Amino acid sequence: MSQRGFTLLELLITLIILSLLLAWGIPSLQSQIHQTQTRTATLSLYEAIQTARVRAITRNGRATLRAKGNWDRGWELFDDLNHNGERDPGEALILEHQTPGSDIRISGNSKVSRYISYIGTGESRHATGTPRGGFQAGTITICPEAGSEGYKLVLARMGRVRQQVIDAEECLDA
Repeated sequence: MSQRGFTLLELLITLIILSLLLAWGIPSLQSQIHQTQTRTATLSLYEAIQTARVRAITRNGRATLRAKGNWDRGWELFDDLNHNGERDPGEALILEHQTPGSDIRISGNSKVSRYISYIGTGESRHATGTPRGGFQAGTITICPEAGSEGYKLVLARMGRVRQQVIDAEECLDA
């Protein structure tokens, strides 16, 4: 009667090969996870900005997307009835997004560091307490802490937003 099975040497060789494959694959997997988290945060913020613009046009009134302290802590979208860029009692909360991830850095330049606000025509305007306000344009940078490539959301003068891929060096400078 013959016995079937593996010898100790065969098992050790299999374990060594498996260990080498895991050691090679895990850093690549971690990099992929960081990229996916960064892309997801970018798309979530992009969608919120687009929703704010559509909301303002649909209502023919001001809608403001405001950072919760900093953009990397999350954001909220509300109907800004008094045009001040702050969510006051009685102003409807339309959308709220929590922290996109602990490994993600999101920062806006001085023009969009706290909020993005749209008026009824779909233009982005500073919330100065008046129905109009000066035009608002700027960039929001979304980068992983790991230092790989990231994204910029560029807000144009007329309120449109576009996505732009940036390299790891630009992320480090942001």
